[in-house]
Amino acid sequence: RGERPLATLILAAVQLPMPLPAPSPAPAPVTTQALRVAQLLREVPTDANPVQYWQVKGKPTPGAGVVPAGTLKPAVTIDRELKSGPLVTIAETLLVNDSELEDSPGLEGTLNNELAYNLADKLDAEILHGDATGGRWVGLLAGATGPTLAVTTEAPLDAINAAAAALADASGRAPDGIVMNATTRAAAV
Repeated sequence: RGERPLATLILAAVQLPMPLPAPSPAPAPVTTQALRVAQLLREVPTDANPVQYWQVKGKPTPGAGVVPAGTLKPAVTIDRELKSGPLVTIAETLLVNDSELEDSPGLEGTLNNELAYNLADKLDAEILHGDATGGRWVGLLAGATGPTLAVTTEAPLDAINAAAAALADASGRAPDGIVMNATTRAAAV
């Protein structure tokens, strides 16, 4: 199987309306929304096995700037490494006979919802805790490298904010989301 060259130049541009709108008088309130871990990641359909992907290493060197049309755009440096991992199938089955489905019109929908919920739970667990054994991928926590924070007695939201700030300082990026177990979330809000 031959390899095809990747694009050597990727341009990203955002056109801002001029003049810029006036800032809001007050910041938007912080909201919490229960999401799945998988919803924080970009989904890229594939049937390749193994799957190749790029891992960004370190802090990108920003280069974005406002430039007139037709002029050279500033360059950015992003240190990255090509990695590969297995294409993993997460599945489960439930045996139901036809007469049960015919006798209970809502049963099929209820069972499909339960199966979808179970699969979403397992996918989240794999994304976070996958240990690369038995064809599994390396989960985010298993491969995580980041700032180490001291154990603290501060309020949960203060500790979360400190961790988010430390991550932003180390990576140059603010977190897209915060993953908490239900007990921590209940104590924090």
